[in-house]
Amino acid sequence: MSTPSFIARIARITLMTGLVLVALILLATYASVPRTPSMMSWWNTDKTSVVASTSSGSAPSSDSFGGTMMGYSVAPEIAISTDASSTTDTAQRVIKSGAIDMTSNDVSSTVSLISGLTTSRGGFVQTSSTSEDEQGKATAYVIVRVPSADFEATMTDIKGLGVHVNNESISGEDVTEQFTDVSARLTAAQAQEAQYLVILKSATSVGDVLAVQEHLATVRSEIESLQGQVNYLENRTDLATISITVSEETTVETASENKFDPARDANSAVALVITLGQRAITVLIWAGIIGAAIGIPVSFVALLYWLVTRRRDSGAKRRR
Repeated sequence: MSTPSFIARIARITLMTGLVLVALILLATYASVPRTPSMMSWWNTDKTSVVASTSSGSAPSSDSFGGTMMGYSVAPEIAISTDASSTTDTAQRVIKSGAIDMTSNDVSSTVSLISGLTTSRGGFVQTSSTSEDEQGKATAYVIVRVPSADFEATMTDIKGLGVHVNNESISGEDVTEQFTDVSARLTAAQAQEAQYLVILKSATSVGDVLAVQEHLATVRSEIESLQGQVNYLENRTDLATISITVSEETTVETASENKFDPARDANSAVALVITLGQRAITVLIWAGIIGAAIGIPVSFVALLYWLVTRRRDSGAKRRR
């Protein structure tokens, strides 16, 4: 046998062996991949019905899912409708808030009256604090929450508890559209959760159970987030917020009793004298440093000029 023929035969054997190995590798890879024809069929044919039933606010029928997810490691996402028109009409939702700055002859008594008024209207005091300044003048800061329906009446009654209203403000934010949108998304997510629970009961393998539980965890997380937004909007719109500042009204009695303090005035006078002395010393230090920085060079130049002029005059006199 000639050498070229032998080499050609070896080449053919090597090529055939390589093709067989490649075919075996492809066959083994194909055998290890899960079959998903039913899943693709569900995705193409049943997706529309699932979205329609979910967006209407009701759980999709088991016919849309039954037997289609079984045997797959990944389940397709169920679309969530955010169309506000898919939910029932809701009442207008407005976040109401107000602020009152007023004076009173008795701050403590006024705060107690505000608390009682708020409770009688079905609300509550959110925060309350009272402080006094150096002159003994009391100031109270109160935040109350009352039903939105009683907001205007409560504002009027609170102003009537003071002597003089310095400032008053009222604001409102309409969040009806936002509330409706979030409520619709919450309803759709809850319907999606209900359908996944139906699928979970029909799961027959560990892979099916894990796949459904993974999607359930995602949906439940979204439900919790949406429910939190709904609760927040409901709380802010069901109860209005009123911030009240109550300051003590200045009278002759309070001026004579609370403002006159000889010890305090003496301390203030001493502090003023010390402050003025410190500022005077500071000015002298600045003047001394700046004067030295400017005066020394100028004096040196002036001295040189004087010496030169004096020597020149002395030379002139000797020549004469």
